[in-house]
Amino acid sequence: MENNLTTMSYLHEPAVLHSLHQRFTISNNIYTYCGIVLVAINPYCDVHLYGNEMIWAYKGQQIGQLDPHIYAISEDAYSEMTTLGRNLSIIVSGESGAGKTVSAKYAMRYFATVAGNEQEPAIERRILSTNPIMEA
Repeated sequence: MENNLTTMSYLHEPAVLHSLHQRFTISNNIYTYCGIVLVAINPYCDVHLYGNEMIWAYKGQQIGQLDPHIYAISEDAYSEMTTLGRNLSIIVSGESGAGKTVSAKYAMRYFATVAGNEQEPAIERRILSTNPIMEA
């Protein structure tokens, strides 16, 4: 199963929905790329994709080297910010209940983990505390 919808022969709504359904039901993949966009399906249950070992697996990897994930998008943004000094935004969009808040928290946790160090252990708490501001 392809992990990027742009590689499909026929890119139309039924084919996209079928591909997303197949990735989710058969492979338990909640993430799929559509070009530079990350499509996420809210599984409405706990999935074990967000531990520190997963964060470090995506650290330093380019998009496409590993399976689609919010950490891949986060790493791409973090890399651009740190190496090129560019300001970036990650837009998390979706309907009510789609998991936007959770996705934003995982992205912020990624930044906090890879940017944090032993001299500044409170950085994760400081970054994650910005969530109420971002939700407003």
